[in-house]
Amino acid sequence: MKVVFAGYAPLDLAELRRRLPDADVVVAPDDLGEALADADAVVCYRLTADETRRVRRLRLVQTGSAGADGVDRDALPDDAVLCNVRGHERSMAEWVLMAMLALPRQVLRFDRDLREGRWYRVGDERVDLGEPELEGKTIALVGYGQIGRAVEQLVVALDAQTIPLSRRARDGAWPLERLAEALKRADFAVASLPGSAAGLIGERELDALGPTGYLVNVGRGQVVDEDALYTALRERRIAGAAIDVWYRYPTTEGETAMPSRHPFHELENVLMSPHVSGRSRRAARRRWEFIVAQLERLARGEPLENVIG
Repeated sequence: MKVVFAGYAPLDLAELRRRLPDADVVVAPDDLGEALADADAVVCYRLTADETRRVRRLRLVQTGSAGADGVDRDALPDDAVLCNVRGHERSMAEWVLMAMLALPRQVLRFDRDLREGRWYRVGDERVDLGEPELEGKTIALVGYGQIGRAVEQLVVALDAQTIPLSRRARDGAWPLERLAEALKRADFAVASLPGSAAGLIGERELDALGPTGYLVNVGRGQVVDEDALYTALRERRIAGAAIDVWYRYPTTEGETAMPSRHPFHELENVLMSPHVSGRSRRAARRRWEFIVAQLERLARGEPLENVIG
């Protein structure tokens, strides 16, 4: 079996070769198209039609991330299966929990202002935080895959309740057609859907969430309409948002790039993060463990996991 790593650096190449001693492992080939010609599997973030033009026996395209936005699905041969990775769910769920605790407590504002000596303790300056506890709150899980379920485990432990929503109604999840209804009941909406759900959350859905509701997006930026989100935040039609996934990204190493054509950074009710909610050494190790186990499944002819339909 030949395995090609393209744009994804193996975490432990010695371990891979120990567990797959008969595999021909190629890392970062100069000519990816040539390397893929007789490959059985490729681990990558991006793949184009030009690169798969000569493949003869490719069976697995394994992404190194939760998303597969960079893979041209039309470029995959009929026998190839596209899979994403797992292992980052707990890290992302803890980031979501952090955001849901921080937003209603105005943590960023208080931190910034206390550095300048402002306390908000007495008189007209005293800030009423209402009831910022998660206890008794309702969380709409917009996406009920591995990330959504990991979030659910954490928030239920803090006595919150959830409304899970999924593209396919299963395990008690509501169908996405009931999204607006769910958001009307929710104090928080946590979006963890892939880019294929682009535009799912727009003006109508944000208005359903309402002026006391918060949005947390760790899926893909385009799941939430960029214009509608900025307007809703600026006009306080929703209470706030924590955003880890964006509409613009740097295209070269070291490039400075604003994450949106709108000035989200000027809004006080936004917590901004540069797509790092799943970043940790433990998450990286878990992802690697999944990839190695996936390649072992392929070698043994067993069913693959995390297949993207």
